[in-house]
Amino acid sequence: YGISASRRIAVAAWSQGNINSQWAYKYWPSTRALVTDHIGFSPDYHGTVLANILEIPREPLPPSVLQQAYDSNFITTLRSEGGDSSYVPTTNIYSGFLDEIVQPQSGAEASGRLLNARGAGVSNNEVQTVCAGQLAGSLYTHEGTLYNPLGFALLKDALANEGEGRATRLDLGAVCNDFLAPGLVLSDLLETENAILIAALAILVNPNKVFVEPAVMGMWFLFFFDFLLPACLPARFSGGDRM
Repeated sequence: YGISASRRIAVAAWSQGNINSQWAYKYWPSTRALVTDHIGFSPDYHGTVLANILEIPREPLPPSVLQQAYDSNFITTLRSEGGDSSYVPTTNIYSGFLDEIVQPQSGAEASGRLLNARGAGVSNNEVQTVCAGQLAGSLYTHEGTLYNPLGFALLKDALANEGEGRATRLDLGAVCNDFLAPGLVLSDLLETENAILIAALAILVNPNKVFVEPAVMGMWFLFFFDFLLPACLPARFSGGDRM
């Protein structure tokens, strides 16, 4: 917000970045008024059962892996008291076939889905459902949503319109007829897919592995911080600007 010249911002996040953002929206409510849109690629708002599989007895793991288990304390706390609903207009894009990191990621139980209890606005877009039988609805990995043409079109739609991105406003016949987002080529696909190998290596060499999921920070501290945040921001706030 500070570097955006006091204009409201749009947030685009991938994977764990989405639950980090959702955590901020929930426990630091002052952030909500600063965000016009949240666009989530391959989010895991309900964690992933695959993290549970990685939990080998007597083998330490990075804290973030343990926190993203399907039934972890972090995920349970995040989803409690309405945390499973959007706080800002949210557009989710995820792949039911085949996200190798987040499962389940298809149908009503998809980890990438959010509810809309507050009426903030949310659209949940499983690419295989929206683009069924077309190239953009074929096999996409966890990182593959980043180059999926439907994801790119929904991002643009969310930024161009008030509220969440909506597939109903798109020319799906044209959007879904490609495998890559406009302007991308094979080398971009390969470089994006390589990101998951880098992430796997980071997990292996992480020096701060633990055996037990860290305790969730006290709620009093989280809310206290939210009182301090506005004091650090400029007094002027232009609610109509978008960035």
